[in-house]
Amino acid sequence: MVRVPTPAEEQSRAVARQRQQFSHERRRLEAQGRSLLLSHGHRVTGPWWRAKLWQRLNNGMLPGWLVELVTRQQALGVAVNDQRQTLTKQLAAAAPAARAKGLGRLTRQLLEREVCDWTRFQNRRQVSSDLGLCPREDSSGGQRRQGAITKHGNPRLRAWPDDGGAVGIGMFSGLSAAVSNAAQCADESISG
Repeated sequence: MVRVPTPAEEQSRAVARQRQQFSHERRRLEAQGRSLLLSHGHRVTGPWWRAKLWQRLNNGMLPGWLVELVTRQQALGVAVNDQRQTLTKQLAAAAPAARAKGLGRLTRQLLEREVCDWTRFQNRRQVSSDLGLCPREDSSGGQRRQGAITKHGNPRLRAWPDDGGAVGIGMFSGLSAAVSNAAQCADESISG
């Protein structure tokens, strides 16, 4: 059964999702600038648009015409990052002080806004299923084979490790702890 969020829940989700969009945009701009620099023989790594690295690039390391081109990318990267930081602070500040062990304020807020209603889960398996962390089944007769996770469910919940979140997608050693923590949030919401 699919649960349709209320308009208020969708508004709440929109803030968290916009932060995620800013993260993607920042990485895109960073890659574009790096590509432009590399196409003209200048290899840079990491967040080249940040103040310290940009100052180093801008102080004679690059020709003037290239600085002019890359300055546009740098300014956009800084602006997008500032917006992302503002939303990050806003989300972290909105988080309640009480949270499950291992979840930071931001991660708790992102989970709350994306899941909306923890009371719809009756057990931990349902939480895992919503996260898309259930193993694929390929069983027949007396043989039971489980494969990789299905990745069915909410893709945004699985994407948060990019942003330092606690919910993992199998490559993180704390996967079972993350699912356990998410389920603990559900248990807390259901019981009280």
